[in-house]
Amino acid sequence: MTEGRFKSKVDTWMYVALLFAPVSTVLVVLVVVSLEPTPVPMLAILAVILLLGGLLPLWILLQTHYSIVDTRLVVRCGPFRWVIAVADIQSVTPTRSPLSSPALSLDRLTVRYGAGRAVMISPADRAGFLANLERQRAGGREAGGEVEEGAGEQ
Repeated sequence: MTEGRFKSKVDTWMYVALLFAPVSTVLVVLVVVSLEPTPVPMLAILAVILLLGGLLPLWILLQTHYSIVDTRLVVRCGPFRWVIAVADIQSVTPTRSPLSSPALSLDRLTVRYGAGRAVMISPADRAGFLANLERQRAGGREAGGEVEEGAGEQ
């Protein structure tokens, strides 16, 4: 891991689900194609299903990470991306909320930022992530950036 980049922690159940989806999608597509001659429009639909059900879960599994770059926290989850100014982060608190988020574990941190916005993340190296975020926040304070107390606390 390069400094400032943190992979998502992955719970076993999430790992199994994200691997089961592509395998089951490929099997279903193969069964449909093998049963009878498949018209071209159906092949196009099956290709979209294969891309969404097969590749998207793998992309999410392989590309969910959190980076602290310059003055930004960049949250990446497959094709999805959040860019949050470190100075806008109001608090970071632990949670086990199962709500949808760019986190592959229920061992999560809720990052509250901006005007009532929040994102839940699950860095595998939680202590390293929080220390890195705090160093960035401290640099922002030295440079005159305003950050509310409580950001980075658990």
